Amino acid sequence: MQPQVYRGGYFEIDTTCGRETVPVDVCGRLANTGVSFFANYLEGTPLDGDAVIECYDGWLARMSAPGYLDCTDWTHHGTQDEAMEYLVDMYGEESCN
Repeated sequence: MQPQVYRGGYFEIDTTCGRETVPVDVCGRLANTGVSFFANYLEGTPLDGDAVIECYDGWLARMSAPGYLDCTDWTHHGTQDEAMEYLVDMYGEESCN
């Protein structure tokens, strides 16, 4: 697997599987988006079905296997260095080189 780190917009939704991150490029940047819009992009069920989801900007990171559907969940970070440090801590330095 290879690291993917980039700066971009994302949404955060609290679900039965924890707080999930959905990148803007997956679903588009929409103002005042209701949580029901994200149902197809979430593993869990939203905890607040009436929530309006805000868009944030930051560094997104995950591990991905190019050419395959395998990848880890997206995470968000304040800086590019923090994003890479997270991937190294979670998946090992040899996986991130």
